[in-house]
Amino acid sequence: MPSRLSAAYLMASAFFCYNGRRYPTPKKAMKKESIEDIEALLVQCEKDLQQLKTIHQCFQQIEANRKRLDQYYTRQYLQDFEAAKDIDNPYRALDEDSIWHVLGDQYRQKIKLLKAISKSI
Repeated sequence: MPSRLSAAYLMASAFFCYNGRRYPTPKKAMKKESIEDIEALLVQCEKDLQQLKTIHQCFQQIEANRKRLDQYYTRQYLQDFEAAKDIDNPYRALDEDSIWHVLGDQYRQKIKLLKAISKSI
């Protein structure tokens, strides 16, 4: 094996190893990126990191809201629903499905998010 992994060597072998993992060899040599493009990409990735931090903070608030609504739904909802049956109910929170749907939709969305995150790690 050559001391340096030349493009010719990588093209000749089916796999190459890096940090103990095997990776398929690219079929074509990669296009050489300009340093300006990489610099711009670095700046964008730094902005993306800030967005991830913001998303994490937002997620914590979303989860706190979800827990509070779930606690209401499991502890108090049925009593309020029964009490509101005989009056003109202006609250969506007391209809039969609004809370159930939003909690279920949040659950399914979190699964999608977890799958996307786990694929990226």
